[in-house]
Amino acid sequence: MPLTPCIADRAEPGRAQGTLFALLLSLAMPAPSTAERISSVDLELVLCADVSSSMSEEELHLQREGYVSALRDPVVLRSIKSGRHGKIAIAYLEWAGPNYQRVLVPWTVLDTPDDAAGFAGALRVQPIVRGHGTSITGALLA
Repeated sequence: MPLTPCIADRAEPGRAQGTLFALLLSLAMPAPSTAERISSVDLELVLCADVSSSMSEEELHLQREGYVSALRDPVVLRSIKSGRHGKIAIAYLEWAGPNYQRVLVPWTVLDTPDDAAGFAGALRVQPIVRGHGTSITGALLA
């Protein structure tokens, strides 16, 4: 489950959409290797947020607060508990240009409402820093 802050060495802009689709598909349908590697969680979820120069201040705050609110929502908390193991692993990453990716909250197992509230609180206190450029490729390769 390693996810560490990193900067991509290079980006291939033409592959961003295909890579994004593959990432989303892998999140929706965890591979058997994920289940074998982490048998105690139902899902490994990386929340990736755009903080590029194409985002307004209002959009940046709305995006961040949306994640914070979702992690405190009873429907989301019930969904987390509804899986076979009743818990997920989650991390939060922000991206901008090809050389800007930042892990704000590292891998955390959400097993209880307090775990989710702790993750949401850790995210909420992070400063919002806008990056330069717009390219998700580096984040997908991180």
